[in-house]
Amino acid sequence: MIPHQSGPIKKVCIVYKNTFFQNHVVGKKNKKLFDFIKRKHPLTKPIESSHKMHVLAVQKVIQLLLKRGIHPKVSQRTRITSLEGYDLIITIGGDGTLLRTCHHIHNQLVLGINSAPQHSVGALCALVIDQLEKKLDDILQGNFLTKKIQRIRIKINNKHLPVEPINDVLYTSISPAATSRYIISHDRIKEEHKSSGIWIATQTGSSAAINAAGGLKQHPLDIRLQYLIREPYQGTFNPYRLTRGFINRGEQLKIVSKMTRSCLYLDGPTKFFTLDYGDRVALDISNKVLNLVTLT
Repeated sequence: MIPHQSGPIKKVCIVYKNTFFQNHVVGKKNKKLFDFIKRKHPLTKPIESSHKMHVLAVQKVIQLLLKRGIHPKVSQRTRITSLEGYDLIITIGGDGTLLRTCHHIHNQLVLGINSAPQHSVGALCALVIDQLEKKLDDILQGNFLTKKIQRIRIKINNKHLPVEPINDVLYTSISPAATSRYIISHDRIKEEHKSSGIWIATQTGSSAAINAAGGLKQHPLDIRLQYLIREPYQGTFNPYRLTRGFINRGEQLKIVSKMTRSCLYLDGPTKFFTLDYGDRVALDISNKVLNLVTLT
């Protein structure tokens, strides 16, 4: 953790999510779900509850900032244009909102607020909404710590991607039911694989999906990337050697697609890049980091 040293916060941008309720119920976008809500079906109680909590949280953050003389820019997370020039980016939602917003952030500070902690995961969020009023004055005066979050650098056919994820990357067939076929290279070993795909994660992401799939949770100071093959199929072939491992600084994990339709998913399902047969991917530790606000 590093003490913040650049002075008071003056320019703030708020990035918030639309709730499941807003995306699927408002305007009867999903007729069946709308009817469930109307009939007060017990399945829909969390949908309404989390929606109300989130909307109130967004309103509260705006009001608290206005009360302190700060007029924030407010943007829905799917409509972000540029976040340049702001002293602080505040995300309101959960980890998903913070991760998606970080794809647009370069050197700015980002503070995650979990708007509905009973319903959403907020491991990367510094606060739940009920803590904000007590902590906001300290935050605006610059009295907080920052944590540098490692990023993953990715090249496709020798061209760097504009997005550097902070959690994880999933390489897989475009269909979850299909076998992923590829050539993988690391540490002078090259193998042809069939599997369900490959997880590649930072230390931050090591406690998430890759851990649930059997990977290791890394120490907070461990900057290595970790990779794990999902459900490797070996059949009658020689045993694979590259089923899991770590990528040190200066090393690369390389993948050559043997599928006509495969994808790299970055920090979840919404940001992805499609690959064709023979496309080459290289992943390594980025020199860039995310400056995440933390209060502990």
